[in-house]
Amino acid sequence: MMALRQRSEPVVIPQSVGRPEGWLAVPEHARFKALGHPISLIWALAKEMSFFDHLEELRRRLIVCIIAVGAGFVLGWVYLAEKILLAIEANMLGGMKLTALTPLAAALARMKISLVVAVAVASPVIAYEALAFLIPALKPKEKKMVFKLALPAVGLFLVGLAFGYYVMVPFTMDFLKTVVNEDLIVNLWSVDQTVSFVFLMLLVFGLIFEYPLLATLLSSIGLVSPQFFRKNRALALIAILIIAAVITPDPTMVSQIIVSIPMYLLYEVGIICSSLVYPKEKAG
Repeated sequence: MMALRQRSEPVVIPQSVGRPEGWLAVPEHARFKALGHPISLIWALAKEMSFFDHLEELRRRLIVCIIAVGAGFVLGWVYLAEKILLAIEANMLGGMKLTALTPLAAALARMKISLVVAVAVASPVIAYEALAFLIPALKPKEKKMVFKLALPAVGLFLVGLAFGYYVMVPFTMDFLKTVVNEDLIVNLWSVDQTVSFVFLMLLVFGLIFEYPLLATLLSSIGLVSPQFFRKNRALALIAILIIAAVITPDPTMVSQIIVSIPMYLLYEVGIICSSLVYPKEKAG
């Protein structure tokens, strides 16, 4: 028997790892307990797996992810779809009622909401299965980076969603309702298209708020220096204003300014993070 030790708890790696079962013979908890040990040993164990062993493990993990997504979809379809739709109408549309303009519109809207709920509910399971599959191939520095960035990534994405949900989407919807002359055109918004538009905007703001992590990642591998970000503040500000103008419809520039301020603050946060992780040998 081979044994890996982390603190006082023994982590037993079966002798069968030398046989075709390879890394699959190592219990799930043992793989994670082994993370603090030399990557050469973990990688040696992982290399014992054949191509078909990898496919078998990938198939098993994909099945788990599909089950989690399916459970989330059922939860969304049965319990949450109507509640989310009511929240969109009340919090983003000012009480405006959406309309089903085609026979399939309501069903499509419910399906889209359920898919979003499914991904949200299953995301922890998907993240765990992906990490458990990929970790044996990562180097120690890469493993540390993954675990350091995981929680900030989730937190920043949630902050971006909250900013979009409470600030930008309601502001945008209010503006779009006032664009038309109600004496000429009646605002009848299709429920499926409105749901798609809302979710797309929320996704955009969630991704925008991930910028500091992108800057951190690029600087940690030495690809971009903090000096680069500092020297290009003016260009970054212009790019931010252009992006804000594209994703906001308000011609008065009010919404553009509202979006530009947090985006520029995120740029400055990215500079700070870049300075903390940029390799010292390259900085010198």
